[in-house]
Amino acid sequence: MSDVAKLVSAVAVAAVWTACGMPAPGQTVPRDLAERWGCNYDALMQETARLEDHRSGGPPPIPQPGWDACEVLAHNGAPQDVDTERPESTSATWRWRSDDGTHAVNLELVRPTPPGKRSPWIVTAVRW
Repeated sequence: MSDVAKLVSAVAVAAVWTACGMPAPGQTVPRDLAERWGCNYDALMQETARLEDHRSGGPPPIPQPGWDACEVLAHNGAPQDVDTERPESTSATWRWRSDDGTHAVNLELVRPTPPGKRSPWIVTAVRW
């Protein structure tokens, strides 16, 4: 696929996500947010680009229990709200709002980081 075709495809996909009320995945993630949740920002941006190359144009997939924070950020972008009990909390809730309601994932801090995961923050529940 040529660079122009990739750009046109990326713009079309972003338009679909915007029309669906969902953020373009990964691209909405600031470096400080990624790093706060244990993600390597450059690796996250590479994963986002890889996902965009294979996307069919529909909305991002629904996060699944067992995903780490980096997987959620790459697939679904930055959450609009982040709730933690307190700064040193070991659990958090991320929320995204769209035309069809509020979507949320609960994450738990798991130490040490589980094998095969990039972040110690693991999805434990999904309300989509």
